[in-house]
Amino acid sequence: MYAVGRWTDRAFRVERLAVCTMRYASFLSDSPPVSTLGLGLWPLTGAMGSIDAEAAKSTIAAAIERGITFFDASRTAPVSEELLGQVIRGDQRHELVLATKAYPGERFESLRTTVEKSLRALRSDYIDLFQLQGWYPQMPIEQVIIDAQKLVSEGKIRHLGVCNFDASVLESALRGGPVATNALELNLLQRAAEEEDLAACARQDVAVIAHSALAKGLLSGRYRAGHTFADDDERARFSDVAKRLDDGQLDQLVAVADAAAHPLPELAIAWLISRPTVAVTLVGAKHPDQVEQNCRAVELALDGDLMAKLDGVTA
Repeated sequence: MYAVGRWTDRAFRVERLAVCTMRYASFLSDSPPVSTLGLGLWPLTGAMGSIDAEAAKSTIAAAIERGITFFDASRTAPVSEELLGQVIRGDQRHELVLATKAYPGERFESLRTTVEKSLRALRSDYIDLFQLQGWYPQMPIEQVIIDAQKLVSEGKIRHLGVCNFDASVLESALRGGPVATNALELNLLQRAAEEEDLAACARQDVAVIAHSALAKGLLSGRYRAGHTFADDDERARFSDVAKRLDDGQLDQLVAVADAAAHPLPELAIAWLISRPTVAVTLVGAKHPDQVEQNCRAVELALDGDLMAKLDGVTA
């Protein structure tokens, strides 16, 4: 089981920053140390507004330079895997943890085909963490896990994870074989996973990857009530995004951040990193400068009073 006490720190000299400290944990056997801050590639796919391919590559390169070792892509958006494959040098591969995910098909053959497509896009012989992206009630989840373990035994996958599995589904999945991680939606504005799912992962020795750390950018501090997202931005189609902008919690969090003299996104990331139940905090970025800001949150220690104020707004 990963643990805060087993974290290690390393310092990196980077352009415009004297020193950037990154924290690591070892919870995936036969894999490099996992940075507690991971880069989620979804914003680099164009789903949250168009982005130039070179800017996307520069963002990934900046994350590697700053000591981030965990990168999360998706077969749902193959460009995310392709970008990683184009940026990562051969001599860097053994130092990085590449995670990707896909919805499992009806047959083992389709799962194998999906994994092989990911391997080609990533330009890699193996995937450090392959995650089953969601589930549906009719899915024979235990059998899917059994099938996926065959790919682990073949060396195509080093570890198997799942995404957004609630406590009961996770229990069913584990009957099929080992599951290393569960990626759960968790941030200051969305805390439903705290009710049962985090405890279930702890009981089963499954590491938690917190995704949507900035709530699709709402915790970036750039948006306020009434904001309209462009048509090419997926957030324009989610009614809960507009609701969260308008319900007042975001304004209260901004006020707490202003009083603490820290940018809201740094507080939001630090809040997740400080939780002993979270192994990796996934944060997206669309520019190297955003990667720098995200990294600064690793060094931000939240005292009890500030934690209480943040929790008081959204708990």
